This record gives sequence, structure tokens and C-alpha cells, in this order.
Amino acid sequence: MSKDNQKSVIALEALLLDDSDLSTADLRADLEAQGVDVDAFLNRFSTTVKTSIQRQAKQAAQVARVEASQKKSQRFGDLLDTPMSEMVAIFERIRAGEFGAGFQQAAMARCRNLKDSHPSETELRSWLEDISTMEEQ
Repeated sequence: MSKDNQKSVIALEALLLDDSDLSTADLRADLEAQGVDVDAFLNRFSTTVKTSIQRQAKQAAQVARVEASQKKSQRFGDLLDTPMSEMVAIFERIRAGEFGAGFQQAAMARCRNLKDSHPSETELRSWLEDISTMEEQ
């Protein structure tokens, strides 16, 4: 950091720590008098805050995805490698109400929406993955 920037930072710190009741205009004028580019500082500060907020939001979304994935895998197991017969058994357990009324109602709705009485393996796997993300009721 250059000596001018160091002086500006020291002056800014001293000004911000000052307990006086300066208006925004007075504060801006004082900082500009000390050589601080207030607009550049505010732009950089704004960019830093936005970047931090975006990073935190991405981290929160990633944590939520991991938690949803763990819930999914815990509820019905890994459906990618599950044979059709086991998926049908899971579906029947859902229809019987073993996983709760909310899941049972979703299964009944699924049965009404089936074009034929036997869904394909892909359709059944997709439906089980979708329903596994439902909250228990």
C-alpha cells in the first residue's frame, strides 16, 4: 500500500472513530479534503459487500442441496442402482401409508395420473426421487 493510501486509511479510521455528529455532507467534505476519493471508496465497498452476500448465498444454497441430497438418499436409499422390483415395493409401502399421509396422498395422485397401470422404470425412479424431497407431514 502506498504512503498516500496509508495516510488516507489512517485518516478515515480516525474520522470514523470520532464521536462527533458530522452530517454525511460534512463527512464527505472532510474525507475529500484529506485526499480520499469517496466515490471510489463507496463503489469498492459496495462491490465487496455484494460479493460477500453472493458468496454467502451460494454457500447456503450448496448446504441446502447437500442436506436435500442426504434426506433423499436416507429416505429411499440410492435409487440409481435400485432394481425395478424394489422401487415397486417402495411405491407400495408409500401407498400403504408407511411413510405418512402426505406421501400416501401423493402416491394416490400419482396412480390417478398414470396413463397405464405400470409406469416405466425411469418414470417410477423419477417420481420416487421427486417425492423423496417432500417434507414429512
